Amino acid sequence: MKWFEDTFLKSIFEKQGENVGRWLSARQTAVCTQYMERQTVVCSDNFNTFTHNNYYYSWNGYQVTLFYSKRNNCGKITFTATGKKARPARLEQKIADAERRLSAWEEDYLWTKEDGEETSVIEKHIAETKAELAELKGWL
Repeated sequence: MKWFEDTFLKSIFEKQGENVGRWLSARQTAVCTQYMERQTVVCSDNFNTFTHNNYYYSWNGYQVTLFYSKRNNCGKITFTATGKKARPARLEQKIADAERRLSAWEEDYLWTKEDGEETSVIEKHIAETKAELAELKGWL
């Protein structure tokens, strides 16, 4: 277990990061299936019934998920933050969303001002978005 956690998972995580799926080779997938907990899912398409294996493992504040493919014996691995690590990731996503909205509002403001139209509504949205962004950054 120590090698699997300290070397194997760590090296994969360093290459891919969190919340990104990465396909593993057949050998890497075989290593994962030895150490991770298997969960079998039964699916039906009204004609046939299929079973599908997913593998799970908790590591270093992340939920590691491996979706296994029987066709090529490879799997797609994903690291998802849990607990205390999940909050900053969600905050960073909300901050990125607010920054995109602010950029869009500022662009709309410039276009509206250039066309000589009323900008007070857009100015209000810009102020609200800046306040939201400041509040979110305060939580980090």
